[in-house]
Amino acid sequence: MRRADPTRLECAPHFGISGVVLGLLILSWTCTRPNPDYDPLPPDGDADSDSDSDTDSDTDSDSDTDSDSDTDSDTDSDSDTDSDSDADSDAGTDAGIDASVDAGSPSCDEGDRGCSDDSTQSLRCDPPDIEVDRPCPAPTVCLDGRCDSAGRTACAADSDCEDGEVCSPLVDFLDPDTLRRYCVTPVGALAGGQPCVRHDQCQSGVCSLGECFQSCQNGFDCPANSSCDSLVVLVDGVTDSVRGCD
Repeated sequence: MRRADPTRLECAPHFGISGVVLGLLILSWTCTRPNPDYDPLPPDGDADSDSDSDTDSDTDSDSDTDSDSDTDSDTDSDSDTDSDSDADSDAGTDAGIDASVDAGSPSCDEGDRGCSDDSTQSLRCDPPDIEVDRPCPAPTVCLDGRCDSAGRTACAADSDCEDGEVCSPLVDFLDPDTLRRYCVTPVGALAGGQPCVRHDQCQSGVCSLGECFQSCQNGFDCPANSSCDSLVVLVDGVTDSVRGCD
């Protein structure tokens, strides 16, 4: 019969009921003992890898956050810069306009002419401003900066016109460099020969050399102590010689 080795743990069962039970208990204890060599912690390499992964993730997250922050900051900065630039540009433009006016820079060129919005007045340029030259005697209207004479009746004196009309010099619609006389409705209240300072004060609508103009064919068409002569007058930017009382 073989003797048991006291240095070895024998898992072989013994015969007999008590031996079987005892053998099962010993086998159960032996096979379920904790493994002294088991290490629940992962190898250093895996731990380092996980740690590096977490670190990289945090780093990337911080980098993305910083990048977004920098981008937002740059965008805000650019927006503020553009806004300030636009504001400065607008301010500079307004300042330039004001400076131009203050400096007396012309807003029109001398000799330019125009018409009022309702076409009842002719306009002229008196740098730097555009001013009313004179009202157009009815029924004429302003066209191309002059009171249009088209369709009006030519005349030499007031007696050639219908009652309530006067003979007044207008730019010839066929020859815009020439003045001719046409029948029109009186403009102002002052008769020919009376002192004036504006065109709209005179019946003829023309104030020339400080007196209201009056057309004539001969001396019989003029007031006493005056004569009918060729006078140089300026009407709607055209200078010409026209017979009038002097």
